[in-house]
This record gives sequence, structure tokens and C-alpha cells, in this order.
Amino acid sequence: MSRPTGTLLILGPQRPRPNLAAALVEAGASGPIGVVTAGWRHDESELAPLRRDLPFEPVLLPLYGWFDRVMNDHPELRDAYRLRQARVLAMKSLYRVRLSLAFQAVLRVHKSATGFDDLDQAALLDAVEVLRALDASAAQACDDIRAGFPMVGPDHPAVRPLHDELAALLSTCNSLAIAGGHVAVLLNRIRFFGLDRLLEGFLARGGVLAAWSAGAMVLGPRVVLFYDDPPEGPSEPEVLDRGLCLFADRLLFPHARRRLRTDDPARLRLLRARFGKCLGLENGAWVEIRGSGFTDRSDPGSLLVLAPPEAP
Repeated sequence: MSRPTGTLLILGPQRPRPNLAAALVEAGASGPIGVVTAGWRHDESELAPLRRDLPFEPVLLPLYGWFDRVMNDHPELRDAYRLRQARVLAMKSLYRVRLSLAFQAVLRVHKSATGFDDLDQAALLDAVEVLRALDASAAQACDDIRAGFPMVGPDHPAVRPLHDELAALLSTCNSLAIAGGHVAVLLNRIRFFGLDRLLEGFLARGGVLAAWSAGAMVLGPRVVLFYDDPPEGPSEPEVLDRGLCLFADRLLFPHARRRLRTDDPARLRLLRARFGKCLGLENGAWVEIRGSGFTDRSDPGSLLVLAPPEAP
């Protein structure tokens, strides 16, 4: 995919102090503005809270509602979709088993210092490389499974008219907002209706795309699920899927302070070694991307570079 020429606005969670309107106005956006709220699922059409945060009247792109309608009306498509998702879930189950073992191996290597720094570092790098290989394999497996079901998506005869309607709606919009919510549902619906295919053209004509929380996560090279201390016990970050790749080299972690041990240098060091550049997005985070330019307009302390502090 070529590098988009429009503007991406990567924002943190919008509560308690929304910065969506300010970011859109500063970027020179204009209305109408399309909105994607599929991550809200059954609340997709409840736009009253979003209207308060937008400088323009929203045009809903109702991906979640369309999906439910298509699934209800076309049993053969629903069956194919369910089979595809069953394969994804089976692959992810095996990935998690291998990931858990590899993650524990990294932690044990980290704790088993030999006193020879070169040996310790080489062993740790090898152990992390296993994690990286598992992550790459999981992302590729998602691609391969989708490729095995080419008609489950915008090329299906029942979905194509809705894809065309989506393209027509987007063509009337000068800006676009992608809200947060359930990140897997959001990414799934975007791909199902081919919005990912349309975004390149939208940005090529100079569109402004603003996204926050889960909406921001899906725009990058990979989507990583993360929670260091969930109620059910320890958890390892895992690759959900490949993202839309509208920007490169960075992975996004909304609510990082709440969901990651940002005060644990060892955990941050492992996160950086495994995923590369990682940014935490808190309320007030605001990054503008134009081409290869990356401008930080965030409130102090709201954009976190997730890397361990340098040793004194």
C-alpha cells in the first residue's frame, strides 16, 4: 500500500476531556464527517455523545447494522463466515499455547543470569526472537485464512451493493472519524465491507481521518491485545491480527497506565524488544501524521513512549 497523502489524527481516549474537535479543526478538516462506530456494536447508531465532540454533522457508516442484516438474509454467507471464524479461533488457541510457553521461557532466561553478560544477552535475544516469530506467524495465518474464503467480504454478491453504498457515502465526506470500542469487531467489520480498500483513495484526495482508542489501534501495522494484570490472572500481550497499515513502525496501546505495568522496566524492555516502537495513549494524546511526518500535539504526559528508563 502506498503511503497516504491525507492526514491521520491519532488520539487517545476521549474521556474525560475530548480533543477530537480541536484536532479536526487544527488539521483543516471540514464537513461532512463520516463516522464509523462499529466497535460500539449494538449502540452503533447512538451518536448523541459523539455529536457533542464533533465540529460537523456526522454521517454514519453503519457497518455493524449492515453486517447483521447480511448475515440474517444470506444463510450460506453466514455459514461460510462462521467456518472462517472457527478456523481463526482454532489457530489463535494454538498460538496462545505456544505464546504462553515462549513468554515464560523469556522470563526464566531473564531471571537466570549467568554472570556473563554476553551469554545472558544472546540467550535473551534468542528467546525474544521466538516470540517475534510466533507473532509474525499468527498475523500471516490470519491473512491466509481470509485468503481461503475470498467471497466472505466485499466481493460477495450480497455484500458488493453495500460496499458500493459505503464508497458513495465516503465520497461525500471530507473527513472521517473511527471511534473505539471492541477492537476485534471493529477491524472485522471494516474489512468485511472493504472500507480498508477505500481508505487509500480517501486519504489520496486529501481526507482527514481521526481515530481514537480501538479506532487508532486498527490503523497501524498490527493490533496487539494487552492487559498485564486481568482479573483472571497473568496474561501475555498477543497479536490479534494485522492492522490496516496506514502508518508503520509504531504500535498503539490506549489506556496504557491502566492495562500495562508501566513502572516495571523489565516488562517495558520486553515489550520494546518484541514489538519495536510502542506508544501509550492516554486522554489528551494527539498525534498528527502527514506522509512520513509525525507531529506530537499531546497534552503533557498523555503520550507515553513505552520503553524502560535509561540506566544511570
